Amino acid sequence: MRKSKLTKLGLAGVLFCSAVQGAYALDFAEEAKVKLELRPRWEYADVKGNTTDAASALTVRIRVGTEFRNLFGTKNLSLFFEPWAVPALVKKYAPENTDYDLIPDPVLTRINQVYFLYKSNNWKLKLGRQIILLDNQRFVGPVGWRQMAQTFDAARFDIKPMDRLNVMVSYIGAKTGITGNKLAQNTNPTAPFVAYNTDLGDDTLVNDSVLLHATYSYSKKGKVVAYAYLLNGLSDTYGLRVSGKPELTSGFLLGYWAEFAYQKDPTLTSHEVTDRKIGAYYYNLNLKPTYRSPVGDIFLEAGYEFMG
Repeated sequence: MRKSKLTKLGLAGVLFCSAVQGAYALDFAEEAKVKLELRPRWEYADVKGNTTDAASALTVRIRVGTEFRNLFGTKNLSLFFEPWAVPALVKKYAPENTDYDLIPDPVLTRINQVYFLYKSNNWKLKLGRQIILLDNQRFVGPVGWRQMAQTFDAARFDIKPMDRLNVMVSYIGAKTGITGNKLAQNTNPTAPFVAYNTDLGDDTLVNDSVLLHATYSYSKKGKVVAYAYLLNGLSDTYGLRVSGKPELTSGFLLGYWAEFAYQKDPTLTSHEVTDRKIGAYYYNLNLKPTYRSPVGDIFLEAGYEFMG
């Protein structure tokens, strides 16, 4: 029997962003939730010392995601499907027009996420193309400040083996970059990682990589994070972070973030293309005292970040 039921409709906006959610029952799933996001963006770039003109880009990010819950009567099994589109209203920028400076938000339409998710009491497994965002995105993330996201064809396993401890293990089979291979390879040194697409089975950097991430909450507002990101043919990154936001006195909180990481030559080298000699340290220190006044939070934030 076909069922059709609208259970929830919401509309929210931040600046020019909006989201609409709906839930519908379909034959192969007990429920479906639909989410729409529109994000306009204008960017200007003027690079001195070259022969191209200053760039101007007005683009819109359109996301339409559908989550199908309890597939085929299987409780806790869901399918998520999300195509993205980035049209441009103003195209005075490369790669759309090479007479202008580069703004890496090309006109693109593609399926950015499609994955199966199964949840149990203390673990969950996600299989398929997905966004993986870890901590502050310094090493692993979707490059959220651009219009198109970096995604991974991956298997991700999250488990809570004990109270306060969460562990994540991910295998990365391939990745989809933010530009769809529209940029030249020599655009910048990090372009091969964030810009380009790879397919499962490709003999190329990052394919067949492993991500390890563990979080222990030692207090209500404090946690320790340890991670190891083994990017095939690119680098190994090992790190430790301590963060929290305790309330020292009534209405006064002290937020802190202290992180250290070391990056070295890759352990996984089945896709190695050149000899690498990497030995880089990363530090990120941050303090944020906050006073919760009757009119809102008043805070001062100071930080230091270094990688080299």
